[in-house]
Amino acid sequence: MVCLEVEAFLDILIEAVNNGQRCDNGQFKAHTLRMAETKLEEKFPGCGIK
Repeated sequence: MVCLEVEAFLDILIEAVNNGQRCDNGQFKAHTLRMAETKLEEKFPGCGIK
């Protein structure tokens, strides 16, 4: 079973891909991880990315 935090993180990354936050080489753009961390913190205060 996937925990809620992981599922939310994957949803955030899928949204980032759909919004064009991925480079032509398949990697995420530099600010995408910071954006994902911020959105995850909003949904689950105190969880953070480690």
